[in-house]
Amino acid sequence: MSGRPQQRPGRASCMRQLRRRLVTGLALLLLAQSQAAVDALKEPTSLLEKAWLQRDVVATLQGVRSSADPLSRPVRASTAEQHHSTKHFPGRNVEQGHSSRLAHNDGKTSQPESPRRGQVGSPSAAWQHVLRQQASLRRSHRIGGRRVSKAARALLQQGRPRGPWLKLHRLFTDGVVISQDDGIIGGFANEGARVLVTLTGSGEDESRLMAQQMAKADAKGRWWVSLGPLPPGGPLRLTASLRGGTTVVVEGVLIGLVWLIAGQSNIVFSLADAVRSGAQPWALKAQQTIAAADSPAGRSLPVRLFEVPMSRSRWEYSNLAEHGTLHLGRHDDITGSGAWRPLSGEVAQQLSAVAVLTAKRLAGALPDTPIGIIQVAEGGTSIMEWLPDDDVEAVRAQLPAPDPHFPPSALWNGAVAPLAGMLHLAGIVWYQGETDAGITATFQPWTLYQQLLGRLMQSWRRNLQLLPRTPFTIVQLPPYRSRYRPEDDPQPQFGLNHWPAVREAQRQAVLNNGPADLVCLLDLGDGLQVHPPNKVTVADRVAAALLHQLGRGDQPWIGPTLAEAEFSADGGALLRFEGVGEGLRRAAHTEEAASARELPRGGPLGCFELRGGDGVWRPAAEAVIVPAASVRLRASTGAAGVAAPQRATGVRMAWADAPTGCLLTGSHHLPAVPFVYEQGL
Repeated sequence: MSGRPQQRPGRASCMRQLRRRLVTGLALLLLAQSQAAVDALKEPTSLLEKAWLQRDVVATLQGVRSSADPLSRPVRASTAEQHHSTKHFPGRNVEQGHSSRLAHNDGKTSQPESPRRGQVGSPSAAWQHVLRQQASLRRSHRIGGRRVSKAARALLQQGRPRGPWLKLHRLFTDGVVISQDDGIIGGFANEGARVLVTLTGSGEDESRLMAQQMAKADAKGRWWVSLGPLPPGGPLRLTASLRGGTTVVVEGVLIGLVWLIAGQSNIVFSLADAVRSGAQPWALKAQQTIAAADSPAGRSLPVRLFEVPMSRSRWEYSNLAEHGTLHLGRHDDITGSGAWRPLSGEVAQQLSAVAVLTAKRLAGALPDTPIGIIQVAEGGTSIMEWLPDDDVEAVRAQLPAPDPHFPPSALWNGAVAPLAGMLHLAGIVWYQGETDAGITATFQPWTLYQQLLGRLMQSWRRNLQLLPRTPFTIVQLPPYRSRYRPEDDPQPQFGLNHWPAVREAQRQAVLNNGPADLVCLLDLGDGLQVHPPNKVTVADRVAAALLHQLGRGDQPWIGPTLAEAEFSADGGALLRFEGVGEGLRRAAHTEEAASARELPRGGPLGCFELRGGDGVWRPAAEAVIVPAASVRLRASTGAAGVAAPQRATGVRMAWADAPTGCLLTGSHHLPAVPFVYEQGL
């Protein structure tokens, strides 16, 4: 036969064919082994989620090629790198690898090895590791070249439903409380799909049409609609449907006001925890509250509470997690029911005591308005975990080394960001800072936490797509006297004299990032418990602040606050306060006495300090109330009264973890807000 001889395929062509087949096989294997991945892929998938899946395919391909090549062996990853070998899907996590903190079957927890050079251990190395992870995530849609990108896209498309599909955001389940101000509803559907959203009566009143709007899904498959201002009430029926296709129905919908309550362990603290503490009278009051919630009157309150499923993530979820993990690198039972629950004895025991008690106070003050409380809280967390990535990056140079198991922005990504655009809030309550008291003590002055809290307030309003003037209520840290002894622990978790630094940061953040209110807890607790069991007083003050923000309450929630400081030539100062009611008072620094017993007038106050020209803080020699809203301070004179007093350049009040001595209050027995004032700042 004439013509050119048939050539055998070259080595490069064979390798390309082998690579394509290998990628296809691995893709099918991943789908077959993880039904969770298949279910998750039916939801809208963002570019970063696609990128992460593609990166997993490429990494697996590279690992197989390395193990098959006798001239190249895979390099053993460090503990932290193994920890970050994780596949993520929207709403679900499928973990690979093991963490050095993974608990073994014997119940003990192995400790991570000491970091070697180049591994996570120093601040710079830890940050470099986190930044490499973020950078690789941003670049991952280009890893592996064009052929691998096509394979990854094909893999993603295999898990998608072929026909029309519709899904509500997980916030919209039976019993949901929708804001009466704009009635936002949202969910997911095919790109460009038109969704008809209808709100009607329920039961015998089913034919009554309350509102109806058409929404269109954007390029990412997200849709939302505002049903406009609605009268408070319910229960109603919510229906979302595609033309000639899927219909989703939600029953028991209430129209009212919704608040978000967030923070760490003092928000997680439940009424059951108060009962277990045995501290009286608060354990008894907690039992009475639980019993009242189980009564017919308690169950009939129009109150619904939603506990957000808590999940950490390396990127922002588009929906609340259905299954997830709080510790990257190991499986945990996810916390948070992800359902709207009416008030009952069981709910009162399980959910946040502050959330439950605040909801009851609001329902009592607003009897015709359903109350919705969204709880998003996790104990032992730093404020860095709650900040969006852009805000963390802006202050990265000032931050301590991050823990790779609890990286910055992880809780924002997995628990808070999914709420973006899906709700209208009457306000946000933030009770956090205990963990950052230790970080502030070790690494930075108190201005760092002030900056971080200010960024959180601004970014949550912006990134959750709330109104620019959505009010915050910041709860100050209560007294806590650390039982620290240097010989036992040279690096205590909570450093001495740094809780007041966080309190001052909270005060300054409220002043500079309004609208916002402050709740002072300086008169609560015995100073020996980081979780004071008295959440009744906390909820009373928080609810009073929230009602004030609505213009519906006249009960005071905040004590006297510093209005002006004037320094005199003799080294003393005159302080003027506002919010004193009928005048300033002295009270004993115990929880019960501060609210029940007033000390005789005219006596000294022992909670003020003056800073001289040498920059040293010294206790004021005398502090006397000058009727009715001022305090006059006299400076110390020095050894044997010989040294002349210096003109003061600063003054501060109650600057201690757990202040002792007399407490300054107003006529309403609320404690004066602790402060530090420095001339020229």
